[in-house]
Amino acid sequence: MDAVRRRDRSRVRRLAAARVVSSGGSQAAQVALVYQVYALTRSGAWVVAALFASLTVGGLLAPVTGWVADRFDRRLVMVVSELSAGAAYLAMVFVHAPAPLVAGALTATVLGAPFRAASAAAIPNLVGPDDLAWANGLLGTAFNAALVAGPFVGGALVAVSGARLVFAVNTATFVVSGVVIGLTSGSFGTGTRDLLAGFRLIVGNRLLAPLAASSALAFASFGTALVIDPALTRYFHAGPVGYGLLTAVWGAGAVLGAVVAGRVVTVERAPRAVVWGMMTMAVSLGSVPLLPTFGLIVSAGAIGGVGDGFVFVPWLLLVQHHTADAVRGRAVAATEAFDQVAFLAGMGLAVPAVAVVGPHHAYAVTGILLAMASVAAVIATRSRGLVEAVAVGPLEEAFE
Repeated sequence: MDAVRRRDRSRVRRLAAARVVSSGGSQAAQVALVYQVYALTRSGAWVVAALFASLTVGGLLAPVTGWVADRFDRRLVMVVSELSAGAAYLAMVFVHAPAPLVAGALTATVLGAPFRAASAAAIPNLVGPDDLAWANGLLGTAFNAALVAGPFVGGALVAVSGARLVFAVNTATFVVSGVVIGLTSGSFGTGTRDLLAGFRLIVGNRLLAPLAASSALAFASFGTALVIDPALTRYFHAGPVGYGLLTAVWGAGAVLGAVVAGRVVTVERAPRAVVWGMMTMAVSLGSVPLLPTFGLIVSAGAIGGVGDGFVFVPWLLLVQHHTADAVRGRAVAATEAFDQVAFLAGMGLAVPAVAVVGPHHAYAVTGILLAMASVAAVIATRSRGLVEAVAVGPLEEAFE
């Protein structure tokens, strides 16, 4: 490996390290926020508000966050996002009522939202085409590792010293992440001014539209699972440990999937890799209504997590490959917006499903949505245009 390639990989490793620290702190803070809000209110509605403020709202701001990621220097965008979100969490250390806690989390999520689009859009500027899949796999591994470790750390810190300590620790993680990224050399890329260019590119592009539909259907299935899982845990009398285990094994599987995908996926293999990842999730989660024990369901979740982590790498690789640098951040943000809207729809769909057929059989809805996601991915792979575009490189539309 030559010196230039080692330097480029070192930059991505720094970005991945920053993402582990920041995402882990955010996951821990989300656990602390939900716990604290519920302890203060004993209200499910307040819990939903806390989850919306800390998890979902960022994706709904895609037109703005994607524009920011493309309009300004992406390294500066990431640093400002991290430091400003950290300041919002620092303010939460000093408040105690549910409304200001939720408002603080909402502010932090909004301020930090451009980071995701900017980081994904910057990867092709930091490494060459041969290392793009490796870089996406490393970032996916970092995020999924944080998804596993963050809730455990957050729960432990809340048990020891309360939610305020977690908010303070999360502030520190944002600062560390911002400093690491700020000290990382290299060009992160910038773009142009058109606010909705990413949406037009995704919706009007016969190559990316079916893949975006596939991703949105998968997120709808995740929304149903999020609502069903607590009821499913009660149905099998698995308790809070069982509930935590469902999330932990999914995240652990996703780490493995991302590691494997980063090593084996190429641009040419990416379309079929998306199909295989979606089908793995569809078969594993679709089998849940047929599994008689909670242990088998946990095992199915681990397999589904592998598919989730695996599919992230080729999907992001295709978006990066088929978008010009000037609009890449907005394209990533647009897909995130579609995903989050579908996620909310999936949550709403799960409520009547659980009420009508119970949590065990309601998981069939999750499997059906993932089967539809697999079909959409297959449609994308059948596109002759997709194969041709992979061969010739990114689409160079004008976005001035």
